[in-house]
Amino acid sequence: MRGKIRILAFVMFGIMLGAQLVLGQTRWQPFKLHPDVKYLNLEYLVSVGNKEPMDYTIEIKRLPDGKLDVSITHKAKIQEDQLGAQTLVGIFSVYGISAISFFNPAYAIFLSQMDLKVGEKMSFFGAGYGKVTGEKTVGGRKGFVVEFYQRKGDKDQLTSRSVIDPKIFIPIENEMFDANGNVQSHIVLIKSEVK
Repeated sequence: MRGKIRILAFVMFGIMLGAQLVLGQTRWQPFKLHPDVKYLNLEYLVSVGNKEPMDYTIEIKRLPDGKLDVSITHKAKIQEDQLGAQTLVGIFSVYGISAISFFNPAYAIFLSQMDLKVGEKMSFFGAGYGKVTGEKTVGGRKGFVVEFYQRKGDKDQLTSRSVIDPKIFIPIENEMFDANGNVQSHIVLIKSEVK
């Protein structure tokens, strides 16, 4: 009897795994380089408030010893009086940009458990939810549009919208919204090379 149960369990696991592959359900691993990716070069255009957009480029090479060679470049036009100690750690500090502008890390744990397919929805312990609303091509890469809502009184308020390509460890596009629904920051992939 035990042998039959084990065989049945193994067959059910195979069916579920096969269904996930056939249906195209994909899970994203934020902040982790996809195991199939050996080289990645992403160029973004970053806009915050009324400041002039800046360029952000990240290049990652997987080395033979298992380590990663990472290069990050920020390029922006600033006023001379903005040049100071804070620019030594990056233009982001002058622009008021943080990692949260790319993607709110609080959502990472939920998204890593969410199937990326249109219509999928996941609740965040009653405080809000994420919903896959469609697909979109950004910078030549196809991704899933995920909108994040928080409960404000009796209404759900859109707080951010991300476009997720499962092979890229950060969103290929991200918009953050203020309480009035205005865009606070917009980061969009304009060029990519992934091998």
